[in-house]
Amino acid sequence: MDGARAINPSIDENRAAPSFCRPSRGVARCGIWGKTMRENKETEMLLRLMRAALHRNFETPIPWKTGCDAEKLDVLIRRQSLVTMVYPVIARQSGDGWESLREGMKDFFARETHRNITQEYEIEWLLDEMEASGIDCLPMKGWVIRNDYPDPLMRSMTDFDVLIRDLNSRRMKDWMEARGYKPDHIEQPVQDCYWKKPYMYVELHRRMTNKGHMLPDEIKLVSQKEQTLWKSAKRLKGKQHIYQISDEDVYIHYMIHFYKHFTTSGAGIRFLADNYVFLKEKGAALDRNSLKNQLDGLHLSGFAKQMEQAAKACFGTGQPLDEREALIVDYLTSTGIHGNQETMEMMSGFVRGGDSFKQNKVLAIWRQCFPSIWYMREQYPKLDSHPQLLPFYWGKRLCRVLIKERFKIAGSGLLSKGPDEETSKEIERLYRAAGIFES
Repeated sequence: MDGARAINPSIDENRAAPSFCRPSRGVARCGIWGKTMRENKETEMLLRLMRAALHRNFETPIPWKTGCDAEKLDVLIRRQSLVTMVYPVIARQSGDGWESLREGMKDFFARETHRNITQEYEIEWLLDEMEASGIDCLPMKGWVIRNDYPDPLMRSMTDFDVLIRDLNSRRMKDWMEARGYKPDHIEQPVQDCYWKKPYMYVELHRRMTNKGHMLPDEIKLVSQKEQTLWKSAKRLKGKQHIYQISDEDVYIHYMIHFYKHFTTSGAGIRFLADNYVFLKEKGAALDRNSLKNQLDGLHLSGFAKQMEQAAKACFGTGQPLDEREALIVDYLTSTGIHGNQETMEMMSGFVRGGDSFKQNKVLAIWRQCFPSIWYMREQYPKLDSHPQLLPFYWGKRLCRVLIKERFKIAGSGLLSKGPDEETSKEIERLYRAAGIFES
């Protein structure tokens, strides 16, 4: 028995777990926010633990790195949502450092394992209910990618994302409430959100991708693809209303999601682990020509290439990372699993394309305040029948950004002096390392 179940096989027998404990704050920053990976022993230890877990080498002895701080490593693991992945390795280690890390994480691991198992049963039940109710649906993101891990419980989930073919907010609100869920944000442009104690947060999606950070040609391409999505999607074996998409479409959707977090609020190292396990399991059978054409159309070819290389370097070969890979890892371990607002403010002035960051900052402000008609139609459906109202809705959006969502353009220099010259150069270096300017 692998992963989480290998450490606590009796977890299924005890359902009364304590309430979920959120990861603590204060982990040491890396890269342009502090120490680089070559100085940060905790990051190096984290990669060793993840590599051992992903290859099922739970018994492999890992020497404690001199200078590694057990408390900082504990916080780093929690902030990256990797407890259920790496604790099975930690539990089998011995020697200096390991005992305090193991004892400090033991109870948290048990709670996280219980949370993951509870989610697993609840999601399976929810999908069975959708099948019985005739609701065409397509599970997405973490629920799909976790099946490529050695043990699905290794891959924790913050929420459950599921695409609904014909999402009627009013009807689904009654349907979800009848099953114990409470609405959080509903009748939203992209998804409706519901929660249910103790661990469930469900996002019912109208479309697979939030197009808020895309260029007009990318929005057009994704919109055209979504129009034929249900024609190309296949029903799961034995199901009439639960669908799945091709592995190529899973990868494209994952890469869009990864890029969005990477260039806005930040992304965690688990995104690289998702990349690695997916390609390890599915890579040989992928239609690479189809992927290349789609990635080229989305201007993501360079980013996808560099992320694949970084994932292999981190979790495949185990060889020392080169300068580009180390810079990417520094960034991915500098925030929590889905980043934070501080990073979003810093990154808001930097976008793809061009060699001048001054030009990019102006473009970033323009795109945030005056998005394309494709994006505005998603946010304001009335534009479909009354496109002449576009200037009015641009003004409405501009007011919202300036009053309620200033963080979206704070780093651009419009509302503050923006990042200093040194930080700007470091972010540009990161973007080049990540292949963002290659497409």
